[in-house]
Amino acid sequence: MVRPDGSGTFRWHGYELPPPMVNRLILHVGDCKTGTTSIQAALRATEADNASPSLFYGAPVNHNFLVDPLLDPIDACSADQVFADAARTLAGAKAEVAVISAEMAEFVDPELLASYLERYLAQWLPDLTVIAYVRPHGARLLSGYAENIKKGDYTGSLPDFLDHLTRRGDLFYAPRFGKWRAVLGDQFILRPFSGADLTAGCVVRDFFETAFDAPDLPAMPRRENEGLCLEDLAMLRHVHKNWRARTGGEKVPGADAFGWNIPSLLTARPRQHRTALALDVKLAERIATTFSDDAARTDEAFFKSAPMVSAFEQMQKTALPVAQSIEAEHHLSADEIRCLDIFAEVCFRQIEQDAGGFARAMRDLRPCA
Repeated sequence: MVRPDGSGTFRWHGYELPPPMVNRLILHVGDCKTGTTSIQAALRATEADNASPSLFYGAPVNHNFLVDPLLDPIDACSADQVFADAARTLAGAKAEVAVISAEMAEFVDPELLASYLERYLAQWLPDLTVIAYVRPHGARLLSGYAENIKKGDYTGSLPDFLDHLTRRGDLFYAPRFGKWRAVLGDQFILRPFSGADLTAGCVVRDFFETAFDAPDLPAMPRRENEGLCLEDLAMLRHVHKNWRARTGGEKVPGADAFGWNIPSLLTARPRQHRTALALDVKLAERIATTFSDDAARTDEAFFKSAPMVSAFEQMQKTALPVAQSIEAEHHLSADEIRCLDIFAEVCFRQIEQDAGGFARAMRDLRPCA
């Protein structure tokens, strides 16, 4: 463990080391589906632009690899190695500020993460800032459902997905973020992911202002990981269900890469008719009944305004009278479904022969000019 003595010198197993060049560490811990991909793209662009203050990001996409071992008991033995590697990397970084962005930290016990930070990154803890964003409950349900559908992690209905998240406790924000605050104190900052409460209505600008007090970016990257319409979600769900039917219900290798990268092709060639995924009145009432107290507690604990409670009012105003269907048969013709099944079969045969090659091909997908 490295700790500063009174002179600012750091000690490592008895050796004296100069203070690290990185003098401030920012940890971005999600939540998932709060513009994390766009924030990460902006951080990479800022690092490349050599902006002031100089920034070290050091990841091709994100730093989820750092927290993944804390989520899987099978990989727990590798946590010491990845955190030790991170410490060495930060110690050698030629920048004033370092940012670690790992949205999967949403699912990590803050006390467990803090123990690894204390063990390996202690020299940066005095100037640590931890930032998280939170979507209002209804919006998080919709965005999480779309994400799980497109990657094949879930193929059930939206009401069943609400039951799933409720059982896991993902949407009970007050106790979850309260634990982060209890562990980190004022070093933990929670921001509402709602347009009216974000700087210029943009989560990237909001993050840069919160993290660096710099709302003006060197270059605004294009939006990343844009949401899919209901029709495209129904199509991708149909493909994933086709594959699962061939595997006895198991998710196929490469499904994540497929679900992550196919949307860029779909949004580059948008449908003439696009329907936004939305809540219906009945489901909105369930959400309000279950989470209204949590919304009030979250607002009281973290926000000067009441973004979580206000979102319930807007949610109920915009809810549809009848629930949407995500069945492909309700959005595609019989001939279109026939073509989709043929496409799914061709992909499945490729997966059977070379699952790794299929995943690599999906990761290399780019929209044609």
